[in-house]
Amino acid sequence: MAFKVCILTVGCRTNQADSLEIGRAMAAAGMEIVAGPGGADAVIVNSCAVTSRAARDVRRLVSGARRAAPGALVIVTVFLVEVEDPSLLRALGSSREVPCKDKLAAVGILEAMAGRAGAAVAAGPRTPGSSRPSLKVQEGCGEACAYCIVPGTRGPERSVPAAAAIRAALDLAASGAAEIVLTGTHLGSWGRDLDPPGTLAGLASAMAAEPGMPRIRLSSIEPWDLGPDLASAIQGCRPRLCPHLHVPLQSGSEAILGSMGRRGGVRAWTDAVSPVAGSVAVGTDVLVGFPGEGDREFGETLDLVSSLPIAYLHVFPF
Repeated sequence: MAFKVCILTVGCRTNQADSLEIGRAMAAAGMEIVAGPGGADAVIVNSCAVTSRAARDVRRLVSGARRAAPGALVIVTVFLVEVEDPSLLRALGSSREVPCKDKLAAVGILEAMAGRAGAAVAAGPRTPGSSRPSLKVQEGCGEACAYCIVPGTRGPERSVPAAAAIRAALDLAASGAAEIVLTGTHLGSWGRDLDPPGTLAGLASAMAAEPGMPRIRLSSIEPWDLGPDLASAIQGCRPRLCPHLHVPLQSGSEAILGSMGRRGGVRAWTDAVSPVAGSVAVGTDVLVGFPGEGDREFGETLDLVSSLPIAYLHVFPF
Protein backbone atom coordinates (compact mmCIF):
# COMPACT_ATOMS: atom_id res chain seq x y z
CA MET A 1 0.00 0.00 0.00
CA ALA A 2 1.40 3.40 -1.03
CA PHE A 3 2.38 6.02 1.54
CA LYS A 4 -0.22 8.80 1.24
CA VAL A 5 0.58 12.48 1.69
CA CYS A 6 -1.78 15.46 1.70
CA ILE A 7 -0.35 18.91 0.96
CA LEU A 8 -2.35 21.93 2.13
CA THR A 9 -1.25 25.39 1.00
CA VAL A 10 -1.92 28.87 2.34
CA GLY A 11 -0.62 31.97 0.59
CA CYS A 12 0.55 33.36 -2.71
CA ARG A 13 1.70 31.76 -5.94
CA THR A 14 5.21 31.45 -4.56
CA ASN A 15 3.87 29.22 -1.80
CA GLN A 16 1.82 27.31 -4.36
CA ALA A 17 4.99 26.77 -6.40
CA ASP A 18 6.77 25.53 -3.27
CA SER A 19 3.96 23.04 -2.65
CA LEU A 20 4.16 21.85 -6.24
CA GLU A 21 7.93 21.36 -5.89
CA ILE A 22 7.48 19.40 -2.66
CA GLY A 23 4.67 17.33 -4.17
CA ARG A 24 6.64 16.44 -7.29
CA ALA A 25 9.64 15.41 -5.17
CA MET A 26 7.43 13.21 -3.00
CA ALA A 27 5.71 11.70 -6.01
CA ALA A 28 9.07 10.93 -7.58
CA ALA A 29 10.01 9.19 -4.32
CA GLY A 30 6.99 6.91 -4.74
CA MET A 31 4.50 8.59 -2.44
CA GLU A 32 0.88 9.12 -3.39
CA ILE A 33 -0.42 12.69 -3.18
CA VAL A 34 -4.02 12.78 -1.96
CA ALA A 35 -6.50 15.66 -1.93
CA GLY A 36 -7.60 15.65 1.71
CA PRO A 37 -6.09 14.77 5.08
CA GLY A 38 -8.59 12.02 5.90
CA GLY A 39 -6.77 8.70 5.53
CA ALA A 40 -3.39 10.34 4.86
CA ASP A 41 -0.24 8.98 6.46
CA ALA A 42 1.20 12.50 6.56
CA VAL A 43 -0.07 16.05 6.07
CA ILE A 44 2.11 18.97 5.04
CA VAL A 45 0.74 22.43 5.78
CA ASN A 46 2.71 24.87 3.63
CA SER A 47 2.18 28.02 5.64
CA CYS A 48 2.02 31.79 5.23
CA ALA A 49 2.31 34.58 7.79
CA VAL A 50 2.22 37.66 5.54
CA THR A 51 -1.18 38.62 6.97
CA SER A 52 -2.89 37.79 10.26
CA ARG A 53 -5.68 36.12 8.28
CA ALA A 54 -3.19 33.84 6.53
CA ALA A 55 -1.63 32.87 9.86
CA ARG A 56 -5.10 32.15 11.24
CA ASP A 57 -5.88 29.97 8.22
CA VAL A 58 -2.68 27.98 8.79
CA ARG A 59 -3.54 27.33 12.42
CA ARG A 60 -7.02 26.22 11.39
CA LEU A 61 -5.59 23.79 8.82
CA VAL A 62 -3.12 22.33 11.32
CA SER A 63 -5.80 21.64 13.90
CA GLY A 64 -8.20 20.38 11.20
CA ALA A 65 -5.56 18.02 9.81
CA ARG A 66 -4.93 16.61 13.27
CA ARG A 67 -8.66 15.96 13.77
CA ALA A 68 -9.08 14.39 10.31
CA ALA A 69 -5.95 12.22 10.56
CA PRO A 70 -5.20 11.59 14.25
CA GLY A 71 -2.35 9.19 13.55
CA ALA A 72 -0.71 11.17 10.74
CA LEU A 73 2.55 13.06 10.88
CA VAL A 74 1.67 16.76 10.48
CA ILE A 75 4.51 18.91 9.16
CA VAL A 76 4.27 22.70 9.02
CA THR A 77 6.63 24.31 6.50
CA VAL A 78 7.83 27.77 5.48
CA PHE A 79 6.58 31.17 6.68
CA LEU A 80 4.71 30.68 9.93
CA VAL A 81 7.52 28.46 11.20
CA GLU A 82 9.86 31.47 11.01
CA VAL A 83 7.74 33.71 13.26
CA GLU A 84 5.53 31.46 15.42
CA ASP A 85 6.51 29.89 18.72
CA PRO A 86 6.82 26.16 17.86
CA SER A 87 5.00 25.25 21.07
CA LEU A 88 1.87 26.98 19.75
CA LEU A 89 1.96 24.93 16.55
CA ARG A 90 2.58 21.75 18.55
CA ALA A 91 -0.45 22.53 20.73
CA LEU A 92 -2.58 22.68 17.58
CA GLY A 93 -1.34 19.31 16.33
CA SER A 94 1.93 19.89 14.48
CA SER A 95 4.44 17.03 14.70
CA ARG A 96 7.39 18.75 13.01
CA GLU A 97 8.24 22.25 11.77
CA VAL A 98 10.48 22.85 8.74
CA PRO A 99 11.76 26.38 7.97
CA CYS A 100 11.81 27.90 4.50
CA LYS A 101 15.45 27.16 3.70
CA ASP A 102 14.96 23.46 4.53
CA LYS A 103 11.52 22.92 3.00
CA LEU A 104 12.58 19.92 0.88
CA ALA A 105 13.78 18.22 4.07
CA ALA A 106 10.14 17.21 4.49
CA VAL A 107 10.64 14.76 1.62
CA GLY A 108 13.45 12.96 3.46
CA ILE A 109 11.47 12.91 6.71
CA LEU A 110 8.54 11.22 4.99
CA GLU A 111 10.72 8.81 3.01
CA ALA A 112 12.20 7.59 6.29
CA MET A 113 8.75 7.33 7.83
CA ALA A 114 7.41 5.37 4.84
CA GLY A 115 10.34 2.98 5.07
CA ARG A 116 9.75 2.32 8.75
CA ALA A 117 6.06 1.74 8.04
CA GLY A 118 6.85 -0.72 5.26
CA ALA A 119 4.80 1.29 2.75
CA ALA A 120 5.06 0.37 -0.90
CA VAL A 121 7.19 2.59 -3.13
CA ALA A 122 5.81 3.05 -6.62
CA ALA A 123 7.88 3.76 -9.71
CA GLY A 124 7.34 7.19 -11.22
CA PRO A 125 5.16 10.10 -10.17
CA ARG A 126 1.80 9.51 -8.51
CA THR A 127 0.46 13.04 -8.58
CA PRO A 128 -1.85 14.51 -11.22
CA GLY A 129 -0.59 17.36 -13.41
CA SER A 130 -2.08 20.82 -12.95
CA SER A 131 -3.48 22.69 -15.93
CA ARG A 132 -2.16 26.02 -14.58
CA PRO A 133 0.79 25.44 -12.23
CA SER A 134 3.05 28.10 -10.77
CA LEU A 135 6.76 27.82 -11.51
CA LYS A 136 9.10 29.60 -9.10
CA VAL A 137 12.06 31.03 -11.00
CA GLN A 138 13.27 33.47 -8.34
CA GLU A 139 13.56 33.47 -4.55
CA GLY A 140 14.23 36.17 -1.95
CA CYS A 141 13.83 39.94 -1.83
CA GLY A 142 16.15 42.86 -1.15
CA GLU A 143 13.45 45.50 -0.72
CA ALA A 144 12.53 46.99 2.65
CA CYS A 145 8.78 47.61 2.60
CA ALA A 146 7.75 48.42 6.18
CA TYR A 147 4.71 46.12 6.21
CA CYS A 148 6.42 43.01 4.81
CA ILE A 149 8.24 40.18 6.60
CA VAL A 150 9.22 38.37 3.39
CA PRO A 151 12.88 39.54 3.12
CA GLY A 152 13.56 38.16 6.58
CA THR A 153 12.05 34.76 5.79
CA ARG A 154 12.89 34.16 2.13
CA GLY A 155 16.44 35.50 2.27
CA PRO A 156 18.47 37.36 -0.38
CA GLU A 157 17.55 37.48 -4.05
CA ARG A 158 18.62 34.51 -6.17
CA SER A 159 17.51 33.30 -9.58
CA VAL A 160 16.96 29.94 -11.25
CA PRO A 161 19.19 29.88 -14.37
CA ALA A 162 17.29 30.21 -17.64
CA ALA A 163 18.11 26.72 -18.92
CA ALA A 164 16.89 25.11 -15.69
CA ALA A 165 13.73 27.25 -15.68
CA ILE A 166 12.94 26.27 -19.27
CA ARG A 167 13.47 22.56 -18.52
CA ALA A 168 11.17 22.82 -15.49
CA ALA A 169 8.50 24.56 -17.58
CA LEU A 170 8.67 21.87 -20.27
CA ASP A 171 8.37 19.19 -17.57
CA LEU A 172 5.19 20.89 -16.36
CA ALA A 173 3.91 21.01 -19.93
CA ALA A 174 4.53 17.28 -20.27
CA SER A 175 2.47 16.78 -17.09
CA GLY A 176 -0.54 18.51 -18.64
CA ALA A 177 -0.01 22.22 -17.99
CA ALA A 178 -1.87 24.44 -20.44
CA GLU A 179 -0.52 27.62 -18.84
CA ILE A 180 2.45 28.23 -16.55
CA VAL A 181 2.60 31.17 -14.16
CA LEU A 182 6.15 32.39 -13.57
CA THR A 183 6.48 33.50 -9.98
CA GLY A 184 9.04 34.64 -7.45
CA THR A 185 9.40 36.58 -4.25
CA HIS A 186 10.66 39.54 -6.30
CA LEU A 187 10.08 38.24 -9.81
CA GLY A 188 11.22 41.40 -11.59
CA SER A 189 14.72 41.00 -10.16
CA TRP A 190 15.22 37.69 -11.99
CA GLY A 191 18.67 37.34 -13.51
CA ARG A 192 20.49 40.16 -11.74
CA ASP A 193 22.50 37.73 -9.62
CA LEU A 194 23.43 35.41 -12.51
CA ASP A 195 26.74 35.39 -14.39
CA PRO A 196 26.25 36.75 -16.98
CA PRO A 197 23.23 38.72 -15.72
CA GLY A 198 19.84 38.25 -17.36
CA THR A 199 16.47 39.97 -17.44
CA LEU A 200 12.95 38.75 -16.90
CA ALA A 201 12.08 40.02 -20.37
CA GLY A 202 14.80 37.80 -21.82
CA LEU A 203 13.67 34.77 -19.85
CA ALA A 204 10.02 35.23 -20.80
CA SER A 205 10.92 35.69 -24.48
CA ALA A 206 13.14 32.59 -24.48
CA MET A 207 10.38 30.53 -22.89
CA ALA A 208 7.78 31.82 -25.34
CA ALA A 209 10.01 30.83 -28.27
CA GLU A 210 10.55 27.26 -27.02
CA PRO A 211 8.71 24.59 -29.06
CA GLY A 212 6.15 22.73 -26.99
CA MET A 213 5.86 25.50 -24.41
CA PRO A 214 2.31 26.27 -23.20
CA ARG A 215 1.08 29.77 -22.43
CA ILE A 216 3.28 31.75 -20.04
CA ARG A 217 1.88 34.27 -17.57
CA LEU A 218 3.85 36.57 -15.27
CA SER A 219 2.83 36.98 -11.65
CA SER A 220 3.36 40.16 -9.63
CA ILE A 221 5.90 42.71 -10.93
CA GLU A 222 7.02 45.74 -8.94
CA PRO A 223 6.51 49.00 -10.85
CA TRP A 224 10.24 49.83 -10.88
CA ASP A 225 10.88 46.51 -12.64
CA LEU A 226 8.37 47.10 -15.44
CA GLY A 227 10.42 48.76 -18.16
CA PRO A 228 10.05 49.05 -21.94
CA ASP A 229 11.86 45.75 -22.53
CA LEU A 230 9.33 43.73 -20.54
CA ALA A 231 6.38 45.60 -22.04
CA SER A 232 7.80 44.93 -25.53
CA ALA A 233 8.30 41.25 -24.75
CA ILE A 234 4.66 40.88 -23.74
CA GLN A 235 3.49 42.63 -26.89
CA GLY A 236 5.89 40.76 -29.17
CA CYS A 237 5.34 37.24 -27.81
CA ARG A 238 1.55 37.06 -28.03
CA PRO A 239 -0.30 34.77 -27.74
CA ARG A 240 2.28 32.53 -26.03
CA LEU A 241 3.05 35.21 -23.42
CA CYS A 242 -0.24 36.32 -21.84
CA PRO A 243 -1.09 40.04 -22.14
CA HIS A 244 -1.44 40.44 -18.39
CA LEU A 245 0.48 42.23 -15.65
CA HIS A 246 -0.03 42.54 -11.91
CA VAL A 247 1.70 45.68 -10.65
CA PRO A 248 1.27 46.44 -6.92
CA LEU A 249 0.38 50.01 -5.98
CA GLN A 250 -0.40 49.68 -2.24
CA SER A 251 -1.35 53.37 -1.92
CA GLY A 252 -1.94 56.39 -4.13
CA SER A 253 -0.70 58.73 -1.40
CA GLU A 254 2.91 59.89 -1.56
CA ALA A 255 2.95 60.29 2.21
CA ILE A 256 1.72 56.74 2.84
CA LEU A 257 4.07 55.23 0.26
CA GLY A 258 6.91 57.02 2.03
CA SER A 259 5.84 55.54 5.36
CA MET A 260 5.65 52.12 3.72
CA GLY A 261 9.18 52.43 2.38
CA ARG A 262 7.99 51.91 -1.20
CA ARG A 263 10.62 53.38 -3.48
CA GLY A 264 9.70 55.56 -6.43
CA GLY A 265 6.42 56.80 -4.99
CA VAL A 266 3.30 57.28 -7.06
CA ARG A 267 5.34 58.34 -10.09
CA ALA A 268 7.03 54.92 -10.36
CA TRP A 269 3.66 53.21 -10.59
CA THR A 270 2.03 55.63 -13.05
CA ASP A 271 5.11 55.67 -15.30
CA ALA A 272 5.08 51.87 -15.40
CA VAL A 273 1.34 51.29 -15.80
CA SER A 274 0.20 54.16 -18.03
CA PRO A 275 1.98 53.01 -21.24
CA VAL A 276 0.57 49.47 -21.05
CA ALA A 277 -2.84 49.83 -19.37
CA GLY A 278 -4.66 50.16 -22.68
CA SER A 279 -3.13 47.09 -24.33
CA VAL A 280 -2.76 44.51 -21.54
CA ALA A 281 -4.90 43.58 -18.55
CA VAL A 282 -3.34 45.26 -15.51
CA GLY A 283 -4.26 44.37 -11.94
CA THR A 284 -2.93 45.85 -8.74
CA ASP A 285 -2.75 45.51 -4.96
CA VAL A 286 -4.00 48.17 -2.56
CA LEU A 287 -3.26 48.10 1.17
CA VAL A 288 -5.84 50.16 3.07
CA GLY A 289 -5.80 51.37 6.65
CA PHE A 290 -2.03 51.72 6.89
CA PRO A 291 -1.08 53.87 9.93
CA GLY A 292 -1.48 57.53 9.00
CA GLU A 293 -4.03 56.94 6.24
CA GLY A 294 -7.09 59.16 6.56
CA ASP A 295 -9.89 60.16 4.22
CA ARG A 296 -7.61 62.40 2.15
CA GLU A 297 -4.96 59.70 1.60
CA PHE A 298 -7.59 57.09 0.82
CA GLY A 299 -9.20 59.50 -1.64
CA GLU A 300 -5.86 59.94 -3.40
CA THR A 301 -5.64 56.19 -3.86
CA LEU A 302 -9.20 55.99 -5.14
CA ASP A 303 -8.61 58.82 -7.61
CA LEU A 304 -5.44 57.21 -8.92
CA VAL A 305 -6.87 53.74 -9.57
CA SER A 306 -9.95 55.34 -11.13
CA SER A 307 -7.81 57.30 -13.59
CA LEU A 308 -6.54 54.23 -15.46
CA PRO A 309 -8.31 51.17 -16.95
CA ILE A 310 -7.32 48.78 -14.16
CA ALA A 311 -8.71 45.29 -14.79
CA TYR A 312 -9.04 44.25 -11.15
CA LEU A 313 -8.00 45.15 -7.61
CA HIS A 314 -6.73 43.04 -4.71
CA VAL A 315 -7.59 45.11 -1.63
CA PHE A 316 -6.10 44.16 1.75
CA PRO A 317 -6.79 45.75 5.14
CA PHE A 318 -3.69 46.51 7.17
